[in-house]
Amino acid sequence: MSIVAIVRTSTDKQENGIEGQTQDVQRYAEEQDATVKAILTEDDTSGTLDPEKRPTLLSGINMLEKGDVLLFTSRDRIARDTDYVAYINYMVRKQGACIKTLRDIENLDVDTAALVSFMDDWKSQKEVNDLKRRINRAFKVKKDKGEKLGGLVPFGKTREYNADDKAVLVDNLQELSIIETMRSLKVERRYSLRQISAYLGKQGVVNRKGKVFSASSVKNILGDQS
Repeated sequence: MSIVAIVRTSTDKQENGIEGQTQDVQRYAEEQDATVKAILTEDDTSGTLDPEKRPTLLSGINMLEKGDVLLFTSRDRIARDTDYVAYINYMVRKQGACIKTLRDIENLDVDTAALVSFMDDWKSQKEVNDLKRRINRAFKVKKDKGEKLGGLVPFGKTREYNADDKAVLVDNLQELSIIETMRSLKVERRYSLRQISAYLGKQGVVNRKGKVFSASSVKNILGDQS
């Protein structure tokens, strides 16, 4: 087992400061016959901070590999906010590692420890689901406003910037005419996708890269416009 330990204290008045925590980590590693990969110090860092604003913590998490342990001396050293604890736990699990503390969890009975782990997992999943919902809501708002959501601009649209310097999608009349030709060939003349591609190529109609439209690109464009 390899350990990345985070020692933290927000004030010198707190009991068991950085030096004491470091000694506890080293003692624990010897008892467990574990390798200490690093002991990182978060000096004058509050546990109420967003984990994204704790660079030492993020560095420690990035050092983790599968099977490693991110070690704290006690649970309140991870973070003061339970949502932040859940988020840190989520990031650590993404690395294939786990969080352990020298106190608290180790002193619990098996059933209680399992319950705590379950609650951690639940909170981590809730964090992910909440984030997904916020992202989806933001995307919907931008879409309703006609703002670009990111990625490639759909064929038939052009990216422009409004008075508020926000990217919006507006109709590209030249490309819309190509789409209309594609649709007409498919619906009225019953052309296959390959026939549409060949027809456009003979007419010198090309895509944004100056190449002939492939059958698959015709399908994608007509699908987007359906």
